[in-house]
Amino acid sequence: MRVDRSTLQMILASDGIEGIVKDGEYTEEAYKRALRSVRNVTRREAAWRAFTDIRDTATPLAMAELLRLIWEGEAVSGEGREVLLEAMTEAVNERRIAGMLPPGTASPPHKTGTIWGGGLFTVNDVGFVELPGGAGHVALAIFIGRARGEVDDLEETLAHLARTVVDGFLLTGP
Repeated sequence: MRVDRSTLQMILASDGIEGIVKDGEYTEEAYKRALRSVRNVTRREAAWRAFTDIRDTATPLAMAELLRLIWEGEAVSGEGREVLLEAMTEAVNERRIAGMLPPGTASPPHKTGTIWGGGLFTVNDVGFVELPGGAGHVALAIFIGRARGEVDDLEETLAHLARTVVDGFLLTGP
């Protein structure tokens, strides 16, 4: 897992305007002005570079391990853990991990991620699913990267994957 830049810096890089809008000088107007100054081909090339850049990346396995550490209070504990879980609970996207969970499953604390450009999308969601009937919790980290298509279709695929994992745990027991 690598964290090298801010989210804003990653977005500016994927739009081909990294360095045009300086840190601390970002405004919506400055962003739009910078976008207008860059050719579409440059933006497509920048998007592809962003998708293949090793900076600011994680594997699903590394993210699932971080989720485990958060859940068990090892990565962050006490009030910090509660603040993080509350923020994840307040995340609103019922189309990804939560999209097809079994009836009676609580809306999971989760965090989505989406990056696009050059005709490609990365659609992610990570979070904790409380299994129905007190059967425990599952940490999920589902990443769909460098995909072509519509975000709605990718979100539906992600929801199917989450449901498959949860069903697997429900069928095999704790």
